[in-house]
Amino acid sequence: SIIQAPFDGVMGARHVSPGQVISQNTLLTTIVSIDPVKIEFRVPERYLGKLRLGQALALKIQAYPAESFRGAVFFVGPRVDPSTRTVLMKATIPNPDGRLRPGMFGTLDLILQTRDQAVVVPENAIQLQGDQTFVWIVDAENRSQMRPVTVGVRLPGKAEIQQGLQSGETVVVEGLQKLRPGGPVAAKLVAERPDATRATNAKRGAASL
Repeated sequence: SIIQAPFDGVMGARHVSPGQVISQNTLLTTIVSIDPVKIEFRVPERYLGKLRLGQALALKIQAYPAESFRGAVFFVGPRVDPSTRTVLMKATIPNPDGRLRPGMFGTLDLILQTRDQAVVVPENAIQLQGDQTFVWIVDAENRSQMRPVTVGVRLPGKAEIQQGLQSGETVVVEGLQKLRPGGPVAAKLVAERPDATRATNAKRGAASL
């Protein structure tokens, strides 16, 4: 007789051999559904108000360090774990080539909030002086000026500027120790001279938390 699984998947180890006598409770093999894969993770209670079905996430696995696997949340736990103060969440990630395997561990970025038209600069452009946060900008006369700013969401290598900077303004990101208010700026590529000042434009984009 033919035993047919109710879903498509990959068969694991075979526990019996052809011709072997089996009983009703004998384990023959296991079948694992791997496309899509489901992942479970926990989110701190303080983010509860920002959790929702369909939220996007990006998963990184040690076996594929240069890649990011995208998925979406399909389950948000109805209760907060009293011992960890976290909420259980589940998500699915497409896995058509089968590279993601059950039992793998990874790190993920969960997008809790997206702000369109956010002004974003490289993180190393942000400077601290006492309790003030500022960036160095290059004005129309190619002179450096300190500009107080309010920082919003921080991203890997980037930061959102909520106040104090407009899209398209030129921000200095390297050679900051040589700058002084009103001093001339000659922006150059780092590849040309290691000690050259490097500048970049503040850009509009989507800042995600």
